[in-house]
Amino acid sequence: MLCSESWADIKSKEGAWPPFLPAPSQVPDADVVQDLWENVTFKRAVEAPQLNVPMPVYESIIDAPDILAAAANHLGLTDESAEAAPDGGFELRSPDGSVARYRVLVREKERRIILSQGTLVLSGLAVKATVLGELKISMSNNLIHQNLRVFVRVKNPILSWFAHFVVYFLPKVADQELLRGFRLTHGVATWAASDPGGFCHWLASRPSTVRTTNLERALACLEHVQ
Repeated sequence: MLCSESWADIKSKEGAWPPFLPAPSQVPDADVVQDLWENVTFKRAVEAPQLNVPMPVYESIIDAPDILAAAANHLGLTDESAEAAPDGGFELRSPDGSVARYRVLVREKERRIILSQGTLVLSGLAVKATVLGELKISMSNNLIHQNLRVFVRVKNPILSWFAHFVVYFLPKVADQELLRGFRLTHGVATWAASDPGGFCHWLASRPSTVRTTNLERALACLEHVQ
């Protein structure tokens, strides 16, 4: 399910600072967040398909974008890469030249708040954007429910001349990218939960990090890898 609304409506409801974030003094890159919030181009909301995997497995995967991207590559679902950055964030790259810096601002049991900055290449046009996303996570009847809303600031000055492009085309691209991200997560999490032995053997070939250790613990890999 997808929806959008104008920034005038958003700001009248939300206020001068994202109400779902702590005070600016407690938020990394608060100046970037403030700049985005004052100049949002559009907002999108996505309710992803439900996911039938254990919550610890799901959480360990979404908190490890490098492992998620590598596993999705292994499954033939994508050709993108993700690498950990020194500041605790991640850098995501695509063969088409798209690149984004991704950082979790808030990590709580039932939600993640994520800030990303980068360039998306569309038909040869490099679109610079900053994205603030709030992912809400819940579980009922053994199914994981994921609800994501994102606030996007398109930073290309030239695009201000193409209002119709920004208003009509970019939100559709954002929808596709958000749903594709959920599909990748669904594919990797389903593989890990349905074939823990195979996933653990593959994971053992990866460099050891806190993220691999968390996944190994969630999947009880010691029981599957001899």
